[in-house]
Amino acid sequence: MKLAEWLPTPVVERGVAIANGPTNLIVTNIPGPQFPLYMVGAPLLGMYPVVPLLPGVGLGIALFSYDGKLCWGFNADYELVPDLRSFHDDVCVAFEQLRHAAVARYMQKRTARAETEIEVEIAPAADAKPKPRTRVPRGGSSRGAEALAARGSSD
Repeated sequence: MKLAEWLPTPVVERGVAIANGPTNLIVTNIPGPQFPLYMVGAPLLGMYPVVPLLPGVGLGIALFSYDGKLCWGFNADYELVPDLRSFHDDVCVAFEQLRHAAVARYMQKRTARAETEIEVEIAPAADAKPKPRTRVPRGGSSRGAEALAARGSSD
């Protein structure tokens, strides 16, 4: 694909015609920077791509991701797609339906329970003495077991 950027347009047109036959739609996705860009201190709010149309191609759709956003670009041949605004509106409605379905699925599958009352254990009072703990040595007796039991250590 990178070769197509450097080839003359007639060569690319001929290659597309030979490889694919008639083409009526071009869709492309261009990953962009996922951090904000600035020019003279002003933040760049979005970048909207434009797909150049080859002869006979009716519609070009380009997507460009930038700083957590998805910017859409639509380009159409008026003779082949006379009502681009209607197509744009349909894409917006479908994308919103997809977003709504994704959020609903996430909410159904999330792992944590909904936040309600939380059970809290109350710590013993500061003046209460802890019970002395004894350590039982594994596999026999050791000299330090008696000292640990006397001190009440839980190491």
